[in-house]
Amino acid sequence: MGKEVGKTEISYVEYKKALITVELFYAQINKKYTVIKNEETKTNLRTWIINTKMGGRLRNILIDLNTEYVRTNQMEFPIIYFEYLEDISKEYFLRARNAGKKSWQEFKELRNKIS
Repeated sequence: MGKEVGKTEISYVEYKKALITVELFYAQINKKYTVIKNEETKTNLRTWIINTKMGGRLRNILIDLNTEYVRTNQMEFPIIYFEYLEDISKEYFLRARNAGKKSWQEFKELRNKIS
């Protein structure tokens, strides 16, 4: 009689390879879930600027932080710097044109309302 179909023995090496594959797959799924979870918990800066009542100076500062324009041949192309509200640090905020302690304080108070 020959080998029976469907009844093969799995060696220890094959078992270990399969186990490693399952562990790698689990890590990959876990990593994707973490990225999705982070994106769901962060606030989109453009949406927040549109939907939040704030002073004109603060609004202009945030728009500048969110978009930078590069001029080439009389055309402007936007480059996004900050996509999420939570990514803006005090250090970078204060580098923006017309930003100061009062506008930082206003920004902190408005940002803390959503937390």
